[in-house]
Amino acid sequence: MPANSALERSEPQPYVHTPVYYFFYGTLTEPKMLQDVLGLATEPVLRDAKTHGYALAHWGQYKALIDGEPGATVTGRAYMVQSAEEEHKLAHYETTAYKLAPCNMYFTDGPDGKEDEEPTVGKTFRYAGDGQALRDGRFDRTLWEWQMGKRLPPAWDGGARHQLRQGGFEETGMDPDKLR
Repeated sequence: MPANSALERSEPQPYVHTPVYYFFYGTLTEPKMLQDVLGLATEPVLRDAKTHGYALAHWGQYKALIDGEPGATVTGRAYMVQSAEEEHKLAHYETTAYKLAPCNMYFTDGPDGKEDEEPTVGKTFRYAGDGQALRDGRFDRTLWEWQMGKRLPPAWDGGARHQLRQGGFEETGMDPDKLR
């Protein structure tokens, strides 16, 4: 029987890091903060950049990148991540509240000060929860359940604590005071 090369399995290849720009929009736009997070001996070189189609919301005291209206622009800075170790350190710093996503960025620090016409494809950290909840100023149940690894009772809606104190928590085994 002839061998079918389409069905043959190849050995998995080890991850090989290729330097890539990461777009930052919050605390990591500050060179000293990025230097500390990555453990660099010198301040990193950051480039002024923009990305389109996103918006910023606040998740507590932190900025969160969420889907925006078409044509919306977020201004930030970009850094060329040099190694898999740097990628790991950035992911650890960002926590599970953010997920890595592809990003088209346009540099704005050229000699003419204009935005690049062609995008540079890189990566960014997007908010991992419900972006609309952030926009609306609501509790993000989706992210809370994902991060905590457990579900809230169906009656809990961010304002139902009183109702649950009256008799709902005995059934769930959850303490309403721990939901703050």
